[in-house]
Amino acid sequence: MMIFKQNQSGVTLIELMIAMLIGLIVVGATLTIFLATLKSSNDNLNMIRLNQELRSIVTLMVNDIRRAGYITDLASFNRNNWANSASSIKFYYDTDSDGDYDEFEYKNDNGTIKVSGAVNGELSDPSVVEITGFSIINNNVCTTIDQSCPVLLAGDASYVQVSSITFTINGRLTNDNAVSKSVTETVRIRNDNLVTPP
Repeated sequence: MMIFKQNQSGVTLIELMIAMLIGLIVVGATLTIFLATLKSSNDNLNMIRLNQELRSIVTLMVNDIRRAGYITDLASFNRNNWANSASSIKFYYDTDSDGDYDEFEYKNDNGTIKVSGAVNGELSDPSVVEITGFSIINNNVCTTIDQSCPVLLAGDASYVQVSSITFTINGRLTNDNAVSKSVTETVRIRNDNLVTPP
């Protein structure tokens, strides 16, 4: 009887270990890319969340501040319809057309933008965003009625006082202080003041 030797074909232990090492490297690289993408997406979502919170606050404030000075009863019109400090703004307008001014104030109160007066409440959610800064700058411009007069001399001519303010809100996410943003907006007060000499 003859015995035939059969050559067995397959992979050796070394070839198997090399293949496993290459597979681990590929899986590790894929996992690293996935985790980096996940972190980047999370960072983007946090920035979008903060941006949305701040833009919502700014939009509400702009819509209210533009109305400063509106009143239906012109006999009780008072141009001194708004005042501000470096970190709060107080203004007045007739919300219900009854001829009386209603008072509003926006201010930063311990990391939250609050409105008080005719309406009370918080504009920002302290569990989501912390307001780290709120500043206001007046931008008043006086122009003459007669555009041919380039220089306005006090008491010599009628003029229009055009008022606007620029405010900046700085904020950061409550759960991630590394995510911060600043939003600046300029608001023109729609109710101009016509000043005539006595």
